[in-house]
Amino acid sequence: MHQGDGWIVVFVIVVLTAGIVVWLWRYFTSNRLGVSLPEGNLENVSEELAAMLEEYGFEVTGGKIKWPVSVSVDEVELPPAGIIVDAFATRNGQYYVVRIARPSQVMEWNAKSIRDRLLMYALLFPEARGIVYIDPDEDSLHVIEFEIDRRSL
Repeated sequence: MHQGDGWIVVFVIVVLTAGIVVWLWRYFTSNRLGVSLPEGNLENVSEELAAMLEEYGFEVTGGKIKWPVSVSVDEVELPPAGIIVDAFATRNGQYYVVRIARPSQVMEWNAKSIRDRLLMYALLFPEARGIVYIDPDEDSLHVIEFEIDRRSL
C-alpha cells in the first residue's frame, strides 16, 4: 500500500456503513403495506360528517375509499368483500382514519370488540395517530388509538 491508501479504505468503509444504516432506517420505518394516507377526493364527504369533525377540532383531508378484498377458503372463492374508510382527517398535525358506525355492525365498547372491528385500520395506516369512530345515531365521536407492544413479539 502507498502512503494515504489507509485513509481511502477508511473513507470507503464509513460511506458503506452510512449507506447501510440509512437503508435499514428507511426499511424499518417505512409503511410496509405501501398504503399511504390519501388526500383529496372530498366531494363524497357529507356536510354533516365534515361539520361534526370540525366541531371536535378535526379537518377533513380525504374522502371515502373502498378496497375490494378477494377471499377464498379451501380454494373456493367467496363473494368479494371490501375495506371501507369513510374519510381521513387531521387534528394538531396528526392523521386519523374516520369510520362511521353501521347499523348492521353494532359496536360493543370493550377492548376485544374494538380490536376486532378497528385494528385493521391502524395496521393499514401505521402513520395515522388513530381511528375516529362516529355514531351519527347517538351523535357521538370517539378517538381510538392502538399501542402494540412489539417487544413481546
